[in-house]
Amino acid sequence: MQLPINEAKGGLVHSFTCLLVAFAYACLSPAREEEGRSKLEIYKSKQKLYQILSYLGDGRFHLESIMIANPGIPAYRYDPYSKAFSQELYAHERMQQSRKAAIRRAACAHKWGLILGTLGRQGSPAILQHLESSLQAAGRPYVRLLLSEIFPSKLQLFPDVEAWVQVACPRLSIDWGEAFEKPLLTPYEAAVALQQIQWQEIYPMDFYAGQSLGPWTVNHPSHRPQKWVRTKEVKLAKSLLPSAGKEALKSCSCQQEEEEKASSNLGVESGTETGPRTCVEQQQQQQ
Repeated sequence: MQLPINEAKGGLVHSFTCLLVAFAYACLSPAREEEGRSKLEIYKSKQKLYQILSYLGDGRFHLESIMIANPGIPAYRYDPYSKAFSQELYAHERMQQSRKAAIRRAACAHKWGLILGTLGRQGSPAILQHLESSLQAAGRPYVRLLLSEIFPSKLQLFPDVEAWVQVACPRLSIDWGEAFEKPLLTPYEAAVALQQIQWQEIYPMDFYAGQSLGPWTVNHPSHRPQKWVRTKEVKLAKSLLPSAGKEALKSCSCQQEEEEKASSNLGVESGTETGPRTCVEQQQQQQ
């Protein structure tokens, strides 16, 4: 089934040197190109070739995530409900200054708080475990909280916690971080505060990306089940065996197969000797 947006692409493809039609299911997931259904992270894919970002949809929430990851591309939005086409702006410098200030405060914090979001499937236990290991290695005490919704009033109940890291929606820290008394970091920002990674000039919006910067994202390879490990270990063990050992294993397996085959044939022959034909011969001899 061809989407209407791809029908529009057919009429525009001859008017532009580079034309990308992509869609995404979530604001923090990599965009997908409709043709071929191949994953495509816009902010890593030949960013300099694209000069205009046009968003189809109502509201700015999802568009802002794309704008944060593509600060050098002018953004436009078409609202299909109001039929309005407008240029959209984002205060990149102000956002980055705010997040850097929160990271600097958290870097000096002694006691931390880790929040695992329980609303929907936002929270990731794997990221929580990674954060716990990082804080333990840094010698920082911490507390754990499970919250469906994160409000400043709830976090104020823990006055001894000097910095928070929320494993829920990164946009909560980016959009509303200044509303909290203590720094409220994303897992990426916590990695910067703990000196695990340098601050990125282009703020990474790769929380659900398959190829992300580090294990503080949901789909990082370190969080995926390694189904191929056992097969790889078996192949490695066989490669380490000496040639004599390999021949011995091969001969043993062949010998076992021959013995099983011989025993099965023996069972068939013995069955015929004591079977119906023997009974008929005995009756003929008696007559």
